[in-house]
Amino acid sequence: MANAVGMIDEGLWRKDKDFQRLPRLAQCTFCQVLSQKDLDTAGILTLHIDLLAKGCDELTVEQLRADFEVLEQHRFVFVDYETDEILVRSY
Repeated sequence: MANAVGMIDEGLWRKDKDFQRLPRLAQCTFCQVLSQKDLDTAGILTLHIDLLAKGCDELTVEQLRADFEVLEQHRFVFVDYETDEILVRSY
């Protein structure tokens, strides 16, 4: 089943110290991933990095890759560029 609503827990901003330590742009990228309509209930999203980059006029594919690297280092997501999938760990 697809992600019809894109629920983002407001506790990320007030209670999740790990999330609060992330750089601002990585936080935004995480919320962008969580709000994608094809994020499934297992937390897996097909990676269409070019389409994600089109979500903001100031965003580039390179910046997204850098954000994904930070999010992986902090264990929020795992990105598999060979299968073009993202796993959201806490979903």
